[in-house]
Amino acid sequence: SIPLTIGSNTVNANYTSGSGTNTLTFATDNLNSSVFTSTGISIGQLSLAANTTITDESGNANGSLAFAMPSGAGVVVNQFGPDITLPADKTYTLSDDINITANYTGEVTVVGTPSINIQLDSGNVTAAYNKAASDAANGTLVFSYQVAEDDLDANGIAIPAAGISLNGGAIIDQEGNAVITSFQNVDTSGIEVDGDVPDITNVNGPAVGVYIQGQTLAVTVTFDQDVFVANGTGGDLSIPLTIGDDTVNANYTSGTG
Repeated sequence: SIPLTIGSNTVNANYTSGSGTNTLTFATDNLNSSVFTSTGISIGQLSLAANTTITDESGNANGSLAFAMPSGAGVVVNQFGPDITLPADKTYTLSDDINITANYTGEVTVVGTPSINIQLDSGNVTAAYNKAASDAANGTLVFSYQVAEDDLDANGIAIPAAGISLNGGAIIDQEGNAVITSFQNVDTSGIEVDGDVPDITNVNGPAVGVYIQGQTLAVTVTFDQDVFVANGTGGDLSIPLTIGDDTVNANYTSGTG
């Protein structure tokens, strides 16, 4: 067997196959949840039980069994990225908050200012760690971004699989180990963004001419996108016109949609 140090535990990888070839395979039994690490494993030296030998085809037994131990630095055991709670599928408009919640299984400590990158059609933005809305003692971390003017994404935002950016800080569990910050299977296709508020591009006043009692003066206002008027009737939506010493209102009449 070959001993493997996994966190505070040592388990044996026992011989499983390979006799008659030049490659032997060793494997552990199924690991239980009490064996975990996010910082890699250590691999020990091969040891033989008293009644076990390794021979070559001619019967020469037990040559040098020492080997340079390979690195186990990238091996993660029973440590998972957080469960992700996404905001509801809809279109988020100017000043709306987009909140992304990372749920860990236990208490975590946040050091520094981690964040989550959000990819929009109009460019990348950052959801910052929202300490006030989070509950790190129970493993709940909230990251928030408020939609700004001209933010746009019509086909669903994207969050990189890398997940949480630590920005030089750390997120550690109760044992002092760094937690996994990457995300898996996050579907953000229904989360759209439209922070592009309508802007006036042109205003046309009444045509040049002489107007008499009973006639109207019309003003047209053009926007850079289709607009919809809510409750804009009568004097609710108007433009003041100064005519000599008097001021009259040009009230909204049509154009919504």
